Amino acid sequence: MHRAVPLPSAPASTVVRNRAPAQVIPVVIWRWAVGLFLLGPIFSPNGVTGERLTNEVYCAPAMTNRAVGGPVFQAASTRRMVERLADLRANLDVRGAIYANDERVKLIRKLLPTQMAPGPRGSLLADLANQLLLSGQPAEALDAYQALEDFSATNHMELSMDTRKGVRIGKATALLRLGEQENCLMSHNSKSCYLPLEPAGFHQLTRGSRGAITLFTEQLGMYPGDLSSRWLLNLAYMTLGEYPAKVPAAWLIPPQVFASDYALPRFPEIAGALGLDVDGLAGGCIIDDFDNDGFLDLIVSAMGLNSQLRYFHNDGDGHFTERTQEAGLQGLPV
Repeated sequence: MHRAVPLPSAPASTVVRNRAPAQVIPVVIWRWAVGLFLLGPIFSPNGVTGERLTNEVYCAPAMTNRAVGGPVFQAASTRRMVERLADLRANLDVRGAIYANDERVKLIRKLLPTQMAPGPRGSLLADLANQLLLSGQPAEALDAYQALEDFSATNHMELSMDTRKGVRIGKATALLRLGEQENCLMSHNSKSCYLPLEPAGFHQLTRGSRGAITLFTEQLGMYPGDLSSRWLLNLAYMTLGEYPAKVPAAWLIPPQVFASDYALPRFPEIAGALGLDVDGLAGGCIIDDFDNDGFLDLIVSAMGLNSQLRYFHNDGDGHFTERTQEAGLQGLPV
């Protein structure tokens, strides 16, 4: 019997059955992969090469209003906090850190050359694909899913039904993310993230959504009660401007489902004009007049392991200026 590679277990696991000799091989598959499209961190690709920008981005353009240079003062207690946080990050055990996906990818890639037996290697390939998807690298995740399928075929391994389902959903989710990166991020506008989507938010580069439609349609043909796949199929058609006309009747979510019970005005996106179009993962903010000038300022956090706590000064003229460095907050990830 093959021993599983000592990585943290995922929310659910499935098995791969080897045709000859008979054995059961564990392969980790994230059953809730569909949620990654909406919740996971996204990184903007450089064209179609798969290269990544360093900013953490989710449906937001790169911020141009950077901090103004100036004298920096940090209290000794703040410096100790910065050093302590840096030490914690440097010594993090990524095997148990479910949000340290970039680091987990690096760990898995180091382990792969040491695991050639079908069972452990299959587990690593599956986990690699999942972690790449979670870290916002959909093109690389698609390659990893393909590597898992190729490895299984070469070694005469039969993927279990649950594993094939997980791979299919993972690939479909990766394709949706790819479409989002190539459109919502690279050609962002104020309509990019409204639902239901309007023409200004439709994708111009269609390969991601087209591929996802194929896979979600296949999934629904096998699992007609899969409501997550049904929702994402309708969403994929919507990104192409083909909802509801081209959605198969069996899987269509009627437009009236999106209708409000009463009139709800939309909030226009004005972050760019205010100087607040920050690239970051989900976080929190504090609104207060920190310098007692009569205008409300902002402190913004993000959930990334290395995300910087940022301070934006209200200039009083409808614009904000980042003064993180001047406030002595540099190096404080929160």
